[in-house]
Amino acid sequence: MRFSRLPLLGVLAAGLIAPGAAMAQEVNPWAVPEEEPAPADDLAVIAAPNGVAPEAATAEPADNQSQSRVQAEPAVDTIDPLADVVQAPLRKTSPDVDPYEALGIRAGSFVLYPSLETTAGYTTNGDDVAGGSETALGAVTPELRAVSDWSRHEATFLMRGTYETYADDSVQDKPTADIEATLRLDHSEEWTTDLAAAYHYREQEISDPNTPGGLDEPPPVHEFVTSADMRGRFGRTVLEWGALVDRTIYEDGTSGGMTVDQSDRDETEIGGRLRYGFAVTDVTTPFVEARVAREQYDQKVDNNGFERSAWIYGLRGGISYQAWPVLTAEVAVGYARAEPDDSALSSLETLTFDGWLTWMPTELTTVKFNAYTDFSPTSDPASSGSVVHDASVDVAYDWRENVTLSALAGVNDERFKGTDKEETTYRLGAGATWKLNRTMHLTGGYLHEWLDSSEPGEDYSADSIRLTLRLQR
Repeated sequence: MRFSRLPLLGVLAAGLIAPGAAMAQEVNPWAVPEEEPAPADDLAVIAAPNGVAPEAATAEPADNQSQSRVQAEPAVDTIDPLADVVQAPLRKTSPDVDPYEALGIRAGSFVLYPSLETTAGYTTNGDDVAGGSETALGAVTPELRAVSDWSRHEATFLMRGTYETYADDSVQDKPTADIEATLRLDHSEEWTTDLAAAYHYREQEISDPNTPGGLDEPPPVHEFVTSADMRGRFGRTVLEWGALVDRTIYEDGTSGGMTVDQSDRDETEIGGRLRYGFAVTDVTTPFVEARVAREQYDQKVDNNGFERSAWIYGLRGGISYQAWPVLTAEVAVGYARAEPDDSALSSLETLTFDGWLTWMPTELTTVKFNAYTDFSPTSDPASSGSVVHDASVDVAYDWRENVTLSALAGVNDERFKGTDKEETTYRLGAGATWKLNRTMHLTGGYLHEWLDSSEPGEDYSADSIRLTLRLQR
């Protein structure tokens, strides 16, 4: 390709007037790529009869060819010495920026994203229990997120706290706090290591069947989680392995001024997993994964005389599909088993279904699906624990560039081994987010939730509405 002098000057002028304008164009995964027009000389050859260019059809006669063997050389353009050099495309120096998303605050090699959310709302059941009270509610959620701006590797940090309070003093306030840090190490294009550490704070809820009855105030629960995962591939062989340490501490409660000991519930889970996959295509990878973990309680024998420490085993197989941005998904089915040390406690076993999916059927619609299977410990002397199956789906539609409509549905089923107790919780909701500008977002939502329990008198339903104002930087 040759650049004439005037077009090149025009390109440079346009670059000075509107720098980065061409870089802001988004790639449309649904659009049909346009073919570049052929050069003028090629078009002439294509249009000419029998593929002969007009110049060839009007060639000089043989008797005049001797006079035209020596042709004058074209003049050299000294104004633009790079006119005959094919230039490489400029590297994109900045990502596409959503005009309604926070730009953040640069701090060295990190970008900080502070935000503050304030919520007002109303619920028909503040404690999520049978016969719960109707009450107004309010919440405040400060958050600080930091993301590294490195050419290689990535680090993130998140600190978030929420305090939700109710107008009815009989309803329990709900404070929570989360601190999370991640580090991704890029060893090569094919191999990465992910490190993570987190701390979670919450208070036990009255609706939790494992919470001791008659407590003066709900005692706090502390959770510490660390993990390390490494993944990569050799050709079409995909390998992944990881380790996890999860520590949970339950503070003692009080009832009538007397201490309610919960130290027998403190436990640590240490586990590892190994996955083998084979990429049958560039986007499809079937895999198998094995998992083993040890759930170790601080006290060998709990307050009811049982040894609740257990070994946990799991095996599953599934498919990973990565056709971004239209569809990314991973689904797996398998079998899991937990064997308590105490022979008086029954083993937990179940078929498992785990997975997630992000699907964009159109540019304006996003569908997300999540499902998991897990074992949950219990303090019930008649049960060795529970099996939890959870699934949810969220649909978001960009009605306007700055207005998103959403809907959600979910179900959580928990079955306690050793008893006939089963609890199933259903969720249905709808909401909308209006992004006024980069610093202010307004979100409104409605949620209907109800519990179907096998125990008489424990069923409940709750309807809540919330309006949240988010300020961000």
